[in-house]
Amino acid sequence: MFGLSEPVWPRLLGLLLGIAAASGTAAEPERAVEDTAVEARLREDVHWLASPEREGRGPGTAGIGVAAEWIAQQFERSGLALVGTVRRQPFVMTLDATLPIDKPNRAELVGPAGPAGTPVVIPLELGKTFTPLAAGGSGAFDLPLVFAGYGITAPAEEYDDYAALGPAAKAAAAVVLRQEPQKENPHSVFNGNQATQHAALTRKIANASEHEVGGVIFCNDASATDPDKLMDFRRAGGGENGRMIPVLQISRSIITDLISRATGTPLPQREAEIDKTLTPQSCLLEGWRIRGEVTIQRQQAEADNIVGVLPGTGQHPAGELLGRDVVVLGAHYDHLGYGDSNSLAPGTHAIHHGADDNASGTAMLLEVARQLRAEGPLPRTVLFVAFAGEERGLPTTQAWPASAG
Repeated sequence: MFGLSEPVWPRLLGLLLGIAAASGTAAEPERAVEDTAVEARLREDVHWLASPEREGRGPGTAGIGVAAEWIAQQFERSGLALVGTVRRQPFVMTLDATLPIDKPNRAELVGPAGPAGTPVVIPLELGKTFTPLAAGGSGAFDLPLVFAGYGITAPAEEYDDYAALGPAAKAAAAVVLRQEPQKENPHSVFNGNQATQHAALTRKIANASEHEVGGVIFCNDASATDPDKLMDFRRAGGGENGRMIPVLQISRSIITDLISRATGTPLPQREAEIDKTLTPQSCLLEGWRIRGEVTIQRQQAEADNIVGVLPGTGQHPAGELLGRDVVVLGAHYDHLGYGDSNSLAPGTHAIHHGADDNASGTAMLLEVARQLRAEGPLPRTVLFVAFAGEERGLPTTQAWPASAG
């Protein structure tokens, strides 16, 4: 693809693996000197990125800012042109989210009017029968309710909780069960007893958003040992990918009562039917709404993607016109800083150096940039991107600023 005399990427990968494992295939004699120089550069780059002075390259630290500038300099020294504002592409990311005790966080369920003409109101108590989740947004809401089963759309498994709801799901708050169907069935299409991607809270929230719902209400499924236990505020993420819609959890006993009142069919019966037939039991909760207000405070910090470009000629040696074809190579350079809930030692405040994966991947990216620049000119343009925010779960599509060229 690049018009090189030999594959660059596999060879560099072998060198990196040799650095990490202190073993590997010996270089061919005629390349021994060159490979030794490449290995020395890779080792030096990993050492620099993972040194204590970089503070684990955690978002918001001085160390990650220094690392960003260093990567920009390495790109420039390799002959790449930097893309973006002030030689970087800045964006804002969330470091933490909290529920302030002095701000409104309230919710209630409102049902159809009874014989006396007065609507049924079921108040919810913060921390007792409901909790907002950091993955959601702030603001007041008043939304109709639907039951969306497990909140799963899985074409490969021929299962879709939203199909029967159709347009009714749009702008409604979807009551969604945790986990996935047939959890205790070793022969389930959902990978037997092992959870699939569809069980993840973040996937359920994303799927709900794709169906344009107005909010998500999680409820423990029948497998929960403590049915009414509420999740930690950050259980579905620390707010890095916070949606605009409210995302809540309501205790199972409240949801069970709600569904029985609204449909006449108990929640456990609906779950049992799904497990038995793998047929969704989604439905409108006619006449029921949820209203309230959520306030989530987010601590934010600026971060930077570093983007270097190696322009292509647009002309293949064989005569093929490649036009504006672009090959993108990327690695993330951020890490966990002094540790957080995603760390293998979540209770420890200490530098997490991040030599493996992110520092080594960034070192590989820099070395590929050096070698492709030396091999050029290339027919296609190559874009090198050192991403920030990956350890916070930030997808590159969100990290990329709207103004990026």
